[in-house]
Formats: sequence, C-alpha cells, structure tokens
Amino acid sequence: MAEQKQFDWLNEKSKCVEGIKLPVGEDRKFELVHEEVSLHNLVRADGTTVTNKQGVESRMWTIPFRDVEANVKIKLDYFWNEKERVNPANPELESEIVKLSRKLGYEPVVDGDFAPADFLKPGMTIIAQLKEQPPNKNGRVYNTIDIDTVRLDGAGETEKQDPLDDVSEETVKEIQTIGKGCKKFSELTTKINKAKKYELLQGAMVLNEKGKLKFPM
Repeated sequence: MAEQKQFDWLNEKSKCVEGIKLPVGEDRKFELVHEEVSLHNLVRADGTTVTNKQGVESRMWTIPFRDVEANVKIKLDYFWNEKERVNPANPELESEIVKLSRKLGYEPVVDGDFAPADFLKPGMTIIAQLKEQPPNKNGRVYNTIDIDTVRLDGAGETEKQDPLDDVSEETVKEIQTIGKGCKKFSELTTKINKAKKYELLQGAMVLNEKGKLKFPM
C-alpha cells in the first residue's frame, strides 16, 4: 500500500485564474440531475421555518441541471403551490413551473393533476440558453436558464416537420364542432375544458398558431 505523502503547506502556492463564466445567449446542452431534484420546506438562517399568511410551511421545488461541457450546475427554484395556474390560451398567466413543463413536452390541463414526476425523467437532456438574473441584495449577478429557450435535446432535428401533420382531420372537425359560435380563442379553450375534451387543447393551440382557426367560428 502506498504511503500518504506530506507536503509543506506553509509554502504552498497556486495560481489565481478567473472563475468559469458561461456565455449568455448561446445554445448549450444541460442534463437533469434527477437524483438531486427536491421538494423541501424553507428554513431561515436562524433555523426557523418559513410559513405563509395562513401559517402553512412554505415549500420549494429545486430542479438542478448540469451544463454538460462546463460541468456546472444551474438550479431552478419554484415555490410549491397546492394549485398551479394553467392557461394555454394565455401562457403569460401560467405558473413558471407550468411553463417549464410545457417546454419538456408535458401538457397540463385545467382540472387535471400537475405531477413533476411525469416530466422530470432520469437522463433527460435539454438545449437552452442562459440569461442574467437581476442583481441580488449584495449586488451580485448570477446566470439562470432562460425557460423561453428550452427545448428537449434532439428537438432541433424535428423542428422542420410541420406540427400540423400531428393534428388529424378528426381532431380538426371535433374542434370546429365544439368551437362553433366562439368569437375568440379563449372562448374555444373554455368550451374544450367544459366538455372535458382536454386532448383537443394541443391541437387547438397548433391550429391557432398556424392561423388555421377563423373567428367567429
């Protein structure tokens, strides 16, 4: 067995270099660190638990991604909510974690369950860009993943395929039947939800984005 070597630490020196700085606005590959995804309560520095106005302890999702090239972790944090806002007709009104789930191929629907375990899978890789967060209270600026740029790894190879190819004629007819009389897209999605035809929402969104829906219907 090799003997442990001792070094003179009093005279030890290393060269100081600039820390790793990842580029902003450039496509990079990230891997989900699945074993470190967590849902945890929030604890202050003094050890006390953070609670909301109703006295219920606050919980937070932490979803870490590892930059494959630089081997640096970027953590996404989202407050846990008993109810997550879902509004496919008005994406700006949706919860932040719901926006992420859609980028990862998940389609939450109104009155359905929202289960992160359904879209945070071991071995998942994404392509995304980084953006700068606003300075923190100490004036430091950190980078985070820009959710608007997220796509599943390999998605670029299929982007040339027209998404209308995945909307069947039967689906189009059913959407047109349900939407008869609707004056705008939000009315259509409301009717689809009331009819509990949630499987039609994605097709309706594709048709609307491609200008294939004419209002009033």
